[in-house]
Order: sequence, then structure tokens, then C-alpha cells
Amino acid sequence: MTELGIRSLFAGNRKTGANGFSRRACFKLRQGGDRARDRRDWQQARAYYSRYLALVPEDAAIWVQYGHACKELGDLDAAAAAYRKATEVAPTDADARFWLDQTVRMKREASEALSRVPASTGTENEATPHGTDMLPKRVLIDLSDVLFYLHHHHTVSGIQRVQLGLAEALLRMLQQLPYRLAFVCGRDDGSGWLEIDNAHLKTLINRMAAVTVDHERLKDLIGQIEADAAPYEPAAGDLFLILGAFWVSEYLMGRIPILQKMGAIVGVLIHDLIPVTHAEFFTKGDTGVHQLCLDYMLRVIDFILTNSDYSKQAVHQYLQAGGIPAVPLAILKLAHQTGPTLARNVSAQSSAVKELLKKDYVLYVSTIEARKNHLYLYHIWKRLKQEIGDNVPTLVLVGRKGWLVNDLTEQLKNTGFLGGKIKIIHGLSDPELSELYRNCLFTVFPSFVEGWGLPIGESLMFGRPCLASNTSSMPEVAGEFADYLDPYNVQDGYEKIKRFIADVEYREARAAYIRSNFQPRQWHDVANDLLQITTMLANEVRTPRSPPEPPLLQPGTVYPIGHGGDLSEFVRSGRAFLVWVMCDTNWHGFEDWGRWMRGRTASLHFRLSEDRPRDIVLMIVLRTVEEYQGSIRIMVGDGLCHDIMPKAGEIERLVVRTTPKSRTVRIDFETTDSITVGDDPRPLSLGLCAIAYAPMDDLAARVNLLEALTAKVCDLRPLAAADTAVRYLPPNR
Repeated sequence: MTELGIRSLFAGNRKTGANGFSRRACFKLRQGGDRARDRRDWQQARAYYSRYLALVPEDAAIWVQYGHACKELGDLDAAAAAYRKATEVAPTDADARFWLDQTVRMKREASEALSRVPASTGTENEATPHGTDMLPKRVLIDLSDVLFYLHHHHTVSGIQRVQLGLAEALLRMLQQLPYRLAFVCGRDDGSGWLEIDNAHLKTLINRMAAVTVDHERLKDLIGQIEADAAPYEPAAGDLFLILGAFWVSEYLMGRIPILQKMGAIVGVLIHDLIPVTHAEFFTKGDTGVHQLCLDYMLRVIDFILTNSDYSKQAVHQYLQAGGIPAVPLAILKLAHQTGPTLARNVSAQSSAVKELLKKDYVLYVSTIEARKNHLYLYHIWKRLKQEIGDNVPTLVLVGRKGWLVNDLTEQLKNTGFLGGKIKIIHGLSDPELSELYRNCLFTVFPSFVEGWGLPIGESLMFGRPCLASNTSSMPEVAGEFADYLDPYNVQDGYEKIKRFIADVEYREARAAYIRSNFQPRQWHDVANDLLQITTMLANEVRTPRSPPEPPLLQPGTVYPIGHGGDLSEFVRSGRAFLVWVMCDTNWHGFEDWGRWMRGRTASLHFRLSEDRPRDIVLMIVLRTVEEYQGSIRIMVGDGLCHDIMPKAGEIERLVVRTTPKSRTVRIDFETTDSITVGDDPRPLSLGLCAIAYAPMDDLAARVNLLEALTAKVCDLRPLAAADTAVRYLPPNR
């Protein structure tokens, strides 16, 4: 391979290179690109190489490296152009010619795949399972949140139970599918996904179905799953499905546009919008995080599934209220069975379960949180105990303690759990939970609101009557096979629960009717519908959404990067999505003051309000972590700003003068060090607090900007011992 290196290009000129830039400056750009390439940070590599090639366009080897970065980011047109440029600079370079031919072939295959997609009918998106003409090349199921939860717990809750049930059914179908299906999980560093070995996944499902689950062994297995997983490389024709709690992985959400740029169509299953629509049942922080992630997801996703008509209507209303463009939307009804297929093993039960099985009991399975309405049952059982005495059956609450239930827990403690008539148990294995379902008198589910209501179906699956709320999605789960109560009317609940306890003939008649007539929906039914519906929706989408454009910033306006303590308002105002789009994926989640860099490189980009380039002054508010000892390099556009040595833990206001070459401005940050602080395991270095700009010839805008930024720095002062001096960087070339 011919390489026109930087030394030969600058031969005879010891001080300056192309366009008057120093040899050292050009070398730093090329070196920065090589380092970013080696750690597979393709966005950063592309940025460095682009700036370098603007100065040294004769370097064929770097045109090839620039093409590699573009190809990894899914920009095949730019990659082909780069390889073609390399062949023009060095016609005998066989490496450049090879990669050009490969990329042209990839573009042709992608074009042929798209040409086979049938045209959209334009009909209403009321999807029902049916065959389609176009099948995906691959289907990927994201299980990132399942592994995340199992790192912290040895049992799973509803959303993860849904995914494991689907995974087990899909694994049984692999040999019959006309395309490849695989399961993936996110990398720890947020740089992409890994493909899970199917044998490991089967082992995980089997362990979760065991009577006892050893959490340490489970974590070892998860570690092995991640260690043996192969990198997932997105490609045109992929159908990528996110079926779980996407809000636990903000960094993976931010990579959805990269999947789409590579040609993958991405769909999401929305289980509910309850933290947003019923915020009274959640902490302000939980509501804010959910709304932040939900709003972003709905703006970038290609199509949406919901698990009930109730959830579908909630999504419709959210899209309309937020002015978010509609995308294809369909319902995927869930199963009635309790997760993966379970083996019955009574002999290995815990002592707590064995003790419960000796008594009459009523079962309520749910996380113990305010929305689930446990206090409603406490008042009913208190009254029943007063009237029936010790003959009242025990109320068994199965679930981990959640949030906003201090009143309940205090009343339970103060009454000795109603003299032992209320029991709380959690951490059960699936076989133990199944045994409790089989042997209960009946189940209750008085939740105020649900997106589906899996325990209602589980109760029916085991042939036991259920008294469920008559609100939201819950009647969709059971129809005529459940009895219903008003979760807002304690008297109504009291009368119906008392009848179920006292009228044995009625209760057992309901149980017999369920056993004779109820046709439970199995996970293989859900799996079949999932593949059929999502294939149909992918055909309707035809091509993935284009990545959002860099946001348009107005001159003289300060744009805070943090949420200021109110995430919900941050989302409603539109600032959250603006910052999502402005920052690349190398930033951590939002904090009240801004965002920390993830790793040692990150970037942001935005559009100016005017098409005509003219001199502008950029103002950037940064902070560093306590005890930070490294330097920071900031690049704006095609030039290299000087390195700066910030004061550890203090706020910096940087002023940069530059002449943009286009309407889009890109700023790159690179640090030389990162450290962990206190209990935070993340290596941190640089934080971004705010950004703004003003035209150099607009004095009023510049004065207003300076005043606004001064005020912002004062607002940030409690976060650190702020250094309010302004640091002026030399003009940017």
C-alpha cells in the first residue's frame, strides 16, 4: 500500500504545513484520529480525520481511514467518496481500490433490498397479523434491561418476565424461521450491542425457572454471557426490537439513530405511560426520567407496539399533545402465563412458602407501591378482621417494597400486620410463585392503573378467580373471566371481597367456569404475533427514519445543558430533545447542571440561524470533576484550539472566536485524564453546563449573552467553587 505520510508531505517546511498550520497541529489531528480509531470511536475518528484532510488532502492513507470511519457509521456514500479520493491521490494503492469496490457492492445490495419493499397502502395502522411480501434479513431482540436487572436482583418483575417468556418461545422457533433471529445486549461502555449466545440464554432461562436461584452464580453466568458475546454490526435489512425497560439505558437509546443510519429499522414496545399520565404515583425524579426517555424514543423510533388498547390510546394522546409526528402503531397482546414454562417442584419450597400453604390465603402479586393500592386492601382486611375475627384468610402480598408506601408500612408495623393476617414475601422463585397461585382461595388486583396486568392473567392461568380493578387495561386481560371492583371505592371492594370469602359456592363456580372455558394465551402465540406484526410494520415504514438534524440555536440565547431540577419541564419545553440531538453519544445522562463526558472524547453540533457564514463568538460553560489534573483540548470546526489546563472542580467560561465554513458548527472535546469520585463508579473528567453564540458584529447580542452567561455561572456556583474569570481562547482558524 502506498502511504503519503505527513513527513513527506511537509518535507522542506520545518515550521508550517498546508494553509499555514503548524506541522505539530496537523500531526495532532492525525494522531487524534488514529487513537479514536483504535478505540472504535468512529464519530471522533471521522471528526479528526476530516479536519486533518482539509489541511493535508494528499494523504491517501488517511482518506482510507476516513472512509473506514464513515462506513462504520453507516454513511456508505461518504465512505465510497473517501475511498475514491484515495485512489485518485494514489492510483496504485490496491488497498484503497479494494475498499472502494467493497463499498460500492454494499451500496448496491442495500439498494436492491429496499427496492423489494412493497409500497405502503396508506391505510390506518390498525395492525393485525398476516403475511407480508418482504421479510427482514435479521431480527434482533434487545435484552439489555433483563441483564441489567439480574445484575441487581435474582428475580425479575413484569417487564423482564415478558421478555424471558418471549425469548423462550422464540428460541423454540429458530429452526422454522425464514430469516436469522438473534438476541443482543448493550455493551457496558454504551458503544453498541453484543450478540448473545443462544445456549447461554437457554441456561439463563432455565436458572430463572429453578426453585432456588443463587444470585452469585447468576451474576457469574451473566458475566460469561457478556464475555462470550460477539459484536453486533447493524446492516440494511435488520429489524431491531426493543421490548423492555429502555429507560435504564440512556446511552443505548442515543445510539438508535446510528442503527437507523446503518439501515436497521427499529421498533419499540411501550408497556405503559403511567409515570407520565399518573405522576402522582411516582417520585418527581422517576417521572422525569421516564418522560425524558419516552419523549426521545417516540421522536426517533420507526414504529411502536403497545400491549393493550388502553396503552395505545395513551401513546396517541401523547404524540398529539407533543406535536410528535405519528409512526405506525399496533397492539401486541401479551400472554396469560407466568413467564417461561415452569417445572412444578413442590419439595424444594422455602419454609415461608410451606407455612403459607398450610392456611387459607388470598394472593396479591405486585410491587408494593402507591399505584398498586395496597392501602385499599389494608382497610378492607382491617374491617374483615373486626367482623370475622381469626377466620379471615391471610392476605399474602408478594413483591418487593417500592416507593411512596410509608403510610402503609407504618400502619402494618403499628398493628403487627393486623395480628399476622397480612404477610409480605418477596424473592420467590417462579415455581414457588406458581404454587401460591395454584393453592390460593382467589387473587386480588386492585391497582389504580395498568398498562396490561400480567398477574390477572396468571391467576386465570392457574384456574383461580381474580377480583381486579375495572379501570384502564385490566378488563382487556381477563374479559368475562374476572370479577371487577372499583379501586377508588373501598366499600365496593369490601363487599365483593367479603362475598368471595364467605360464598364458597359462588367462588368455586367461578373457578370451575375459568377451568372449563378460559383459553389462555401462550408465549408462543405472542411470539408468532410479534414476528408477523413487526414484519408488517417494517414493510409499512419502508426505510428507517433519518437522523435528526443538528438543532437550530438562536444568537444571543444561552442553552443550558442540564434540566435545572425539573426534568418534566425540561422535556415539555423541548430543551431535552434539543440537547439530546446536539450532543453525541459520548455523554452521560442529564443532571441538574449539565452532562459529564463519557470517556475522554465527546462532541456536539448545532446549526446557526443564518445561512451566510460570518464571524461569531462562542461561549462555552464547562466544569471539571474534583481533583482533575489533566488538560482539555477543544476543537471548533476545522481548526485546533489551544489546550487548556482547567482548575480542578471549578467552572470555566470559554470564549472562542471563529468563522464557520458552513451553517453547522461542530465542537470536539478531548481530555487527558478521568477519575472516579466518591461512590460514583464512572470515570469522569469534563462536564458541559451551557453553550451560546453571537455574531461578532452584533454588539447588543454579545453584551446580552455575556450578562446571561454571567448569571448562569452564578447560578451554578453552589455546585463547585466557581472561578468566574473568563478565559479567551485565540481566534479559531
